[in-house]
Amino acid sequence: SGCPILALECVREEYGVNPCDKRKPVTQLKEAFPWVDFSLMDSFSSDEDSLWHSSERESYASAAARGKEFLEWVKGRPERVVAVVSHSGFMRILFEAHMGESHYFPHGSMTTIMWNPNSLAPHLHNNPYNNRHNTHNTYPIENNKTKYTSLSL
Repeated sequence: SGCPILALECVREEYGVNPCDKRKPVTQLKEAFPWVDFSLMDSFSSDEDSLWHSSERESYASAAARGKEFLEWVKGRPERVVAVVSHSGFMRILFEAHMGESHYFPHGSMTTIMWNPNSLAPHLHNNPYNNRHNTHNTYPIENNKTKYTSLSL
């Protein structure tokens, strides 16, 4: 019962160079978070983080492609409300590349977005309450079908 909690490789932080952006082995994550369904990671990821390299940072184009993959995945989901937990760097690229909006996600912030999945480039309205001290921002989109919530860590 309840909402499924799914782990997806495509919503991870930009990877490479910085050791903090290296994913732990999936087997270790499964042990630490038994309530999370990691089955979607099993199909296209190795246990170890094969994407992270100590000498090369992920390109903007690569992260943007992951953002598009994620939006297409959300679009195919039956749920109307989806909560996303990701990192600010990935979320910034997702918004810039696919939503036409440059958005700063403060560390630990939460942003609520009403998104029409029939459009990969919705217009986001400016929120006057968006600042480093306010942790909750809402962007209404006309003709909503999906409520997309992100928690930037």
